Amino acid sequence: WVIIGGGEPIRGGKERVLQEMLARGGKYDKKLTFSQFLSSMTNHSSNFLLMLQGFFCNIPWGVMFVFLNDFLSQEKGLTVPDATFIVAVFGVGCAVG
Repeated sequence: WVIIGGGEPIRGGKERVLQEMLARGGKYDKKLTFSQFLSSMTNHSSNFLLMLQGFFCNIPWGVMFVFLNDFLSQEKGLTVPDATFIVAVFGVGCAVG
């Protein structure tokens, strides 16, 4: 939308607490640094557990998508395009819900 709309939105433009500062002509240019991110991940156990869970839960899904195509084509006798189509439909179904 930036290309079609013509410009990038104002950073923090929809935040209520920044409306007064932005109305006076101020700019909000605070950005998350890597050290702030790392501090947030290590100091809050819930963030760390979510990242850990996400990392280890992605491995089985990745293995399934990589090897399901081979399994369908080699063990079940489907052609490679047909097996790829089935895996793609499965992926779209997972993404949609």
